[in-house]
Amino acid sequence: MVDDKSNKILEKIDSIQNVINTISLGLLVFLVIAQIILRYVLKLPLLGIEELMMYPIIWLFMIGGASASLRDEHIECGMLESFVTNPKVLSIFNIVKYFCSSAISSVITIYTFQMAKYSLKMWKTSGTLYIPMFYAEVALFVGMLLMFAYSLFHLWRVIKTTRDGRDSN
Repeated sequence: MVDDKSNKILEKIDSIQNVINTISLGLLVFLVIAQIILRYVLKLPLLGIEELMMYPIIWLFMIGGASASLRDEHIECGMLESFVTNPKVLSIFNIVKYFCSSAISSVITIYTFQMAKYSLKMWKTSGTLYIPMFYAEVALFVGMLLMFAYSLFHLWRVIKTTRDGRDSN
């Protein structure tokens, strides 16, 4: 369905996303354990750990969403597939679905880019630790840009398989 070169590129991107997700999750687990030990064992609550946890949480959420989008494993209702058995109708539905997904994600990507650009210009910092908010807000743009690209890829794939007369599911 997808040529070999595209497959290798997507596998490489997927592995990079997995590394980012693993690092974010590991950092998050470390921060939670540190907070538990400091607060409940040593009775020394450290201000700002919750604020610090926000950064890996946002990266994990956005890159995780992009990973689900790449693999086409995100949550969807899928009611039409229960009632319609005609592959041509399902293919047309998938084209409309991925077109709408591409259109919506393109608009959101534009807004997240503008937000990241504004954040870089203003260089806002967090309340307690004074960490630049840009590091969290750029994750929104990166995640949405990836999701937009993947929705375009899925749209192209469905159009190609429909045009070639194969079932796109």
